Amino acid sequence: MLVLASLSSFGCSADKKEPYRPPAVNPPDPPAADPIHEFVQSQPIPKQQPVHIIAVAGDVTFFDLDYGDIHEDMAGDWYDSAWGVRNGPKVGWITMSGRLADSTGLVMYDPLPDDVHLFEEETWSALRSASDSWLYWGGFMPMLARDADVPAPTLLAIAEQLNTYISPYVGWLLVNNPIVRTNRDILTVLANLPVFQGDAYAPVRQQAQTLLYQLPPA
Repeated sequence: MLVLASLSSFGCSADKKEPYRPPAVNPPDPPAADPIHEFVQSQPIPKQQPVHIIAVAGDVTFFDLDYGDIHEDMAGDWYDSAWGVRNGPKVGWITMSGRLADSTGLVMYDPLPDDVHLFEEETWSALRSASDSWLYWGGFMPMLARDADVPAPTLLAIAEQLNTYISPYVGWLLVNNPIVRTNRDILTVLANLPVFQGDAYAPVRQQAQTLLYQLPPA
C-alpha cells in the first residue's frame, strides 16, 4: 500500500492507454493512363525503343521513337524511326522511315475538320521551334496538305508559307487536294509562288494556273 500510494502521488495511473493510431487516409487515385504509351504498345512495331517527346502545345504532343535492328554504317549507326502526334485523346502516326513506311497495319493520324488544335499557329510554331523541326515540313505539313478534311483556311495558311520555304512536295500535294482544286484563293497563291533557283515550283504554278482558268467567273 505504501508503494501504491507513493506511485499515485506522482500522477501514475494503473489504466492501460491505447496505442496512437493516425487517422485513416484514402489511397491516392491511380495515375491516368498515358494515351501515347498505350497507342505505341498497340502498334505492330518491332523492337520499340522509348518514346521521345519532340514538342508540346496545349493538348497536342508530337513524339517519335526508334525501332528495329541497328543499321551499321561507316558514317554512323542508326535506327529506323516513327513520328506521331497526340491531339487530346486521339493518337496516330504522321510518318515513318524504314521497312514500315508503307505498312498498312499501322494507325496513321487522320485529320478531321474538328481537329482545331492541330491547325493553330501555336501548335505549328512549337513544332517549328523544336530540335527535331524536320518533322514540320517532312511529315506534318504533308499530312495536312494532302487531306481533303483539312479546312480551307488551314490549307491556305500552308500555301502562304511556301512563299518563304521551298517545298515543291507540299506544293504538289496542295494543288492535288480536292479542296484546293476548286478554291480560288489557294490556287491564286500557288499560281504566284516565287521563282527560286532552279524554279522547283514551276509544275505547281502551272497546274494551279490551269485550274484557275477552269473555274467559273467569280
